[in-house]
Amino acid sequence: DQFIKDNYPTKGPTYCAKALGRTLNAIAGRRRTLRLPTMTSAILGHPHVPRKPVDPSKHKVPLEQFVNVTTPEVAYILGLLWADGYVHETKVVLSCVREDGIEYLPTFMKTGKWNVDNYQRYRYGVKLKPNQVLRIGNVLLSRFLRENEYGSKSFASGSKILSRIPKHLRPYWFRGLIDGDGYISSRNDTIFWIKITSSYDQNWGHMEDICKELGIVYHIARDRFKNKHGKINSRSVFGITNGAGVKLLGEYIYQDRDGDLIGLGRKYLKWKNMIEAMKTRPRLKHLFS
Repeated sequence: DQFIKDNYPTKGPTYCAKALGRTLNAIAGRRRTLRLPTMTSAILGHPHVPRKPVDPSKHKVPLEQFVNVTTPEVAYILGLLWADGYVHETKVVLSCVREDGIEYLPTFMKTGKWNVDNYQRYRYGVKLKPNQVLRIGNVLLSRFLRENEYGSKSFASGSKILSRIPKHLRPYWFRGLIDGDGYISSRNDTIFWIKITSSYDQNWGHMEDICKELGIVYHIARDRFKNKHGKINSRSVFGITNGAGVKLLGEYIYQDRDGDLIGLGRKYLKWKNMIEAMKTRPRLKHLFS
């Protein structure tokens, strides 16, 4: 940053980009962030007038509701962003398949005016499901989230942000987490599981804490493997593979789901169907007596 401050106003973006090995767009972005004058303005002696800071309460998505969480919608969004969000130093972005984005949108819009983009994705030349992006440019919100480990969530625990959320709203954080990274399924209606996948070095403290609180047996697996394209991938998986645990965690995160309508309906319906299947299994009937 100091190099850009010293050289951008007199030598311009091309010089800075070559000297630092960065793109012109990256240099221009840093200039705006640092609030430096353009090269032309500096040479002509035009005064640089920094943009007047925006009143935080007038942001399209106000910060205060995330600092002091009082609604299920905010708690849910914080969990979903932990799973699938990207926190840049000036913006917050959630990218998802469009059909999920359609369900997320009403919850997001209750917290402010998020920007929405739709686009088509491809991978290895194969057309994927249409995507939707929910994003907001908000330096204060980005800074707050990074201070609470969202910039390092691939290996950090979510316990810090959870400590800021009232206990009665924490189920919504976990609902958002599972909607983003969770997998709810069964095999032949006899084996049931909830699994969450993340990076190899993920700290699962937030999941371990809630499972211990609820009395749920869990396991953590970490592995590296070669995918079909020959690339080495790695991951860690937090798994609950016992009927009692699946029932308890679902009851915890989905309390009042029929009333609040927050989150993905397909995952909630999958869990409900699994519960109905469990009731027919002799070895699990004691869970419902």
